[in-house]
Amino acid sequence: MKKIVLTVATFLIVAKSFAQAPEKMSYQAVVRNSGNALVTSAPVGMQISILQGSATGTSVYTETQTPTTNANGLVTVEIGAGTVVSGTFASIDWSAGPYFIKTETDPTGGTTYTITGTTQLVSTPYALYAKTSGSSTPGPVGPQGPVGPQGPAGNDGANGTNGADGNGISSTVDNGDGTFTFNYTDGSTFTTSNLTGPAGAAGATGATGNGIASTVDNGNGTFTFNYTDGSTFTTSNLTGPTGATGATGATGATGATGPAGATGPAGPIGGANTQIIYNNAGTAAGSANLTFNSGTNTLTTTNAVVTGLGGGGTRFVQADNTGALSAVAFSGVSGTGTTNFHTKFTAANTIGNSLIQDNGTSLSINIGPVANYTLYTYKQQLTASGDGQNTTFGYRTRDSQNDGTAYGVGTTNNGAGGYSFWGDLYTFGTAGFNYNDYTRCGGALGAEQSGAYWGSLGYKNSASTTFGVYGSNAFGSGGGFLPTTEMIGIGGGFFGGIVGSTSHGEIIGQINSGELFATYNSGNTYTTGKNVELVGAEGVEKTPVYAVTSVDATIYSKGNIQLVNGSAYVAFDNNYKNLLGETPVVTVSPNGNCNGLYIASVDKNGFTVKELNNGTNTVAISWIAVGNRIDNRMEEATRIVSDANFDRNVEQVLFDDGNTDGKASAIWWDGEKIQFGTLPAHLSTVKRAEADKK
Repeated sequence: MKKIVLTVATFLIVAKSFAQAPEKMSYQAVVRNSGNALVTSAPVGMQISILQGSATGTSVYTETQTPTTNANGLVTVEIGAGTVVSGTFASIDWSAGPYFIKTETDPTGGTTYTITGTTQLVSTPYALYAKTSGSSTPGPVGPQGPVGPQGPAGNDGANGTNGADGNGISSTVDNGDGTFTFNYTDGSTFTTSNLTGPAGAAGATGATGNGIASTVDNGNGTFTFNYTDGSTFTTSNLTGPTGATGATGATGATGATGPAGATGPAGPIGGANTQIIYNNAGTAAGSANLTFNSGTNTLTTTNAVVTGLGGGGTRFVQADNTGALSAVAFSGVSGTGTTNFHTKFTAANTIGNSLIQDNGTSLSINIGPVANYTLYTYKQQLTASGDGQNTTFGYRTRDSQNDGTAYGVGTTNNGAGGYSFWGDLYTFGTAGFNYNDYTRCGGALGAEQSGAYWGSLGYKNSASTTFGVYGSNAFGSGGGFLPTTEMIGIGGGFFGGIVGSTSHGEIIGQINSGELFATYNSGNTYTTGKNVELVGAEGVEKTPVYAVTSVDATIYSKGNIQLVNGSAYVAFDNNYKNLLGETPVVTVSPNGNCNGLYIASVDKNGFTVKELNNGTNTVAISWIAVGNRIDNRMEEATRIVSDANFDRNVEQVLFDDGNTDGKASAIWWDGEKIQFGTLPAHLSTVKRAEADKK
């Protein structure tokens, strides 16, 4: 139902002479719709009643009229000149008041009155009583009063009764004979006549086609086509490429044996203990203590003695540039070790256990191998050795600048790294753990080498408050005051595709503090709670104050001004004007005695206020102007977050993965709107290279 606002402007009674007063009153109203826009140049149906005693009193007179609003939305009628429904206007005893005027309005110009308003008649209409008051000297005709302030919006009328259900088409059947049957929702049917149109006229005979009369193979891979119209066409060489070589045929039968070859030279003569087999096919008598394999150029000895390498003690053999061999004395290495320990020189010629152990499946340093770790290192820190101690340490340098190209495993250069090939549940590339017995400690640390800025995972701060992620990049700037020197550094940065960051606390969701300001949001901000400001000096109890709210995006301005000779003009501030999306509603209040005030004119630039009855007071007034902002519109984001299920969906997205009895809900943007639930497979499946799948 469209809401219409009627604003009573003026009531007038005009008496042209003391002998006879006109039996009617002038009535004006400004008609606006629910968008506060004027209803202009349109007929309006009205029923007007004069009630005696109270706003719900007995009607002593009722009439109807159908006036038309002007270009400014103003409707003007004369009460007493309409179509009488009951009573006689001339017989009203105005001395028996109070009286009230009741207006009922049909904005469509009919008699279905959906808007009702009741207003008490003030002293002006009682001028009609002057004709019987006994006064022999009528007063002068007074000037027409100014337009009164806009009246309050009328109440919405009751919803009308639902109309009867319509009779729609539930299905359609093609009967196959050019007719169709419509089945309606009330069970009735209707079959059309044959809707098949007449057959179209036969088309004209098409032109004779140009066919192929004959084809000639020119013997060079080309063909010539002779057409029926006498023309010809010769193709290019259509010979295809040479086919692949066929498979090798079966091996033929073995040929006849050729004649015997000439006798070769005599082979070496075999001895008793130095038998030489010159090649693998040769044969000789005796043992093969010395053999030479010509196929592999290998000389093999068994229990052989090389002359010239004699001598006692531990010796090693060396060869000179001519190939001569000699034996050199060597003191040797002595010592013992333990199974699985790698050896090391404990002295110049002595070996013993090192810190490294290898049991065939795991390595360890300074501790026994552990089956769960391929490499396990252990260190008991010596406090006397000072700080900077590490159980393992990776150090990277380079001979010249060597930039990485991206953030992937093969595109970064690191002092230390970790790689988990399969992303199974609860698996990570690198991990750091700590009991956090004390404070200022954590599971893992990443920092600038001097510690100027750093971040920690699994951190416990100096107050024993624990953090999943903690970072610092501001220490050294002062003691809680806005710095007066140059400063850089951001404590944390988060960038996301669908959400930049999320924060959820069982008690408090997030705490921000800043010396210049605590939070800046670039974009709309939505909350399901109240916006509360805590006002008060530091160290005293704060007073909570609440933001003014509205279903529209409104902006207001206020101020004070002095009337001059009963009139004043207020010019709006430029910032306020630039943010207004429409002419604002202005309310004024006098701060002293006067005849009353009204708004003579108002637009986006300012307004003029005047005193009633042409008053000339110089009273001070207070004013407030409220209007819709220039961006007063329903953004798509507002529609999304206003959905009844949005809060519940967000809570499921903010699920704590520390609770292993459940799991979070996914959130993603489908190109048009935010979606919640199970992430589609094409967005969650990791795409691996074929080589990685093996």
